[in-house]
Amino acid sequence: MKKNVMRLSLLLLVLFAIFSTLPETTSARMPGGIYYRDTGKLEHVLFSHSVHASYGNTCTDCHTKIFQMRIGRADFRNAMTMKTMEEGKFCGACHNGEVAFSVKNDCDQCHFK
Repeated sequence: MKKNVMRLSLLLLVLFAIFSTLPETTSARMPGGIYYRDTGKLEHVLFSHSVHASYGNTCTDCHTKIFQMRIGRADFRNAMTMKTMEEGKFCGACHNGEVAFSVKNDCDQCHFK
């Protein structure tokens, strides 16, 4: 019986240690990453909500000013292209080299194998 209590206590301690180190921006309501495969000749893109939140961004910084808050609607009618982002739309609204790294120069920040 003492062994089981010790094991349970140790397990709870480990779980507490893990969950207490998660960033405060983690939330049950925050969606996971969004994987973009249709990137033409470029490598795929994984958009991470948690990475953006870790820089101090909130949901309302992007939603609904830049993106709708509906799954599958970020790239409505395939309008999100490198050209439109370079024009300051979609990701390019912030990734302009001033607010965040530029979509023009830092391809490997988003595109990966």
